Amino acid sequence: QGGRHSGCGIGGGGGQQLVDNYLEGLESAGPSGLGPRVHSLVVCGPEMGSADKLRIRARHAHRRDVSIIDFTSDLVTTMAASDVVVSMGGYNTICEVLSLAKPAVIMPRRHPRLEQWIRCTRMAELGLLRVVHPEQDPASNLMREVRAALDAPPRQPSSLNLSGLSTLDQLLPGF
Repeated sequence: QGGRHSGCGIGGGGGQQLVDNYLEGLESAGPSGLGPRVHSLVVCGPEMGSADKLRIRARHAHRRDVSIIDFTSDLVTTMAASDVVVSMGGYNTICEVLSLAKPAVIMPRRHPRLEQWIRCTRMAELGLLRVVHPEQDPASNLMREVRAALDAPPRQPSSLNLSGLSTLDQLLPGF
């Protein structure tokens, strides 16, 4: 189809806020959203409540530039097919994004713990992803950062060593 794809993937609790902000940002951007050649796939995730999924679908069903699904059994392949990944900042998701060398816009959780925020802001300082504060105009800032990620030159693979398992095997032979 030749278009660009942004993926808004959710897995953990609290993902409804990210989906709401992302879709609100698209609505504010008008009928063309991120542009005529950009399609967004929203994966609600297994922990989003049925009522929230129904509300989101009802509110955004008119958008031709958005597909909303409840779940995918292969989120990594879905992320690999995306031009930009939009997500929360859970440990597993960040590891997957980095291993795929995908541009990412992350809106990390700040409550009840700062773990996601600390991890993601540090990664952003290293230029590995983009961070949006969840309490500072998140809808507009998500759109700004997704546009910037779509317009940026292709990202080079991370210089982070992501081969911890083989490193452990070398350090602890015979285990």
